[in-house]
Parts: sequence; structure tokens; C-alpha cells
Amino acid sequence: MEKQLITRNTAAWRIWNLRFHVQIPTLAQYSAEYLRKNYINISGDKKLDKLRMNQLVDVKQTCAGLAMIIAEGYSFSILNRWDCVQMYSDIQEHFRNWLDMTYGGYPPDAFPPIEDMRLLETVALEMHSEAQRLSPKDREQASRIFDGIARMNQRRNMAAATKQARERTMQGGQLKPYNSMVDQIEKYILG
Repeated sequence: MEKQLITRNTAAWRIWNLRFHVQIPTLAQYSAEYLRKNYINISGDKKLDKLRMNQLVDVKQTCAGLAMIIAEGYSFSILNRWDCVQMYSDIQEHFRNWLDMTYGGYPPDAFPPIEDMRLLETVALEMHSEAQRLSPKDREQASRIFDGIARMNQRRNMAAATKQARERTMQGGQLKPYNSMVDQIEKYILG
């Protein structure tokens, strides 16, 4: 079964509204301001409290929420690896839309802060290698029969399927580089 990307609404809408299952540290659920105003129950044992606050919890989070978690200095892990493709493609489409606006001559003041775009780009970089490996291969013509035979062969011969995926994402033994569209947008904004 091949995964289909969600295409309803715009990429920007999906970044701020589509939620994915991730694991984050317990402490990442609370802002610094919240922690200053409210109390957290502690046991008195520093090691135990540190372990408890760094314990991973399952939550549903948007791409924008993950960018905010990264800005706070926390990490995350994705529970469903296929979500990497959706998140990566949404962020890249969003950046492409902003890049198209630079070609259209939009005023630089209309663009969001470049720091926010960099945080989203950090999320995209986290997903880059897995998304490149799992994304459907680009081809001019595809048929359901060919796709079915290819999936059947992948189930029978996982080594060959892994080799094919590796060849698609690697270039001379190295992962194909990530090309930053945010750099081009930043050049436009800064003049």
C-alpha cells in the first residue's frame, strides 16, 4: 500500500493545523513562563526528577509546534516514519510559495521573520534523509500494474528494494544535499 500525501487546503494551513504523532520530553510541554508561574511536583531526588522531566511522552503536534519545541532547545522523535514525507513536502511547498512571491515582487515587509523560516527549515532538515528515502520515485508514466509488481518484488526481496531506495537518495555514496530556499528568500528580504 503506497502512502498518499494529504493535499487539502494549502501547505501553510497544513503546517499550522495538521497534527502528527511525536514523542517529546515532558518538560517541553510547558513554556518557561508557565513554569515560572506554576509549580511542578517534585520528589526531592534530583536524579529522579531530572529523569522524570526528560521522560518522553506521546503527543500530537504540528510542524509549527515542532519548530517551537526546537527553538526551546528540545528534541523530538516521530512515531510514524511515513509522516516525515508529509511534513517535509509541506514545508518545502510552503517555502516554494514564499520563493514564488519573491519573483512576483512582493514587498519585503510582507514576509514573515526569517528566524521563523529558519526554525521550520530545521524541522525539514530533521526529516530530509528519511523523506528522501521514503518519497515516491518521480517518473513520467506510472501504471497500477507496474506499481503492484514493484511492491510485490519489494516484499519478496527487501535487499534489492533497500538498494534501490539507497541509490535514489544517494549521490556518490553521500546523501543528496539539502538545497535551502530560505537562503534565497533571505537574500531577497535583505536586498
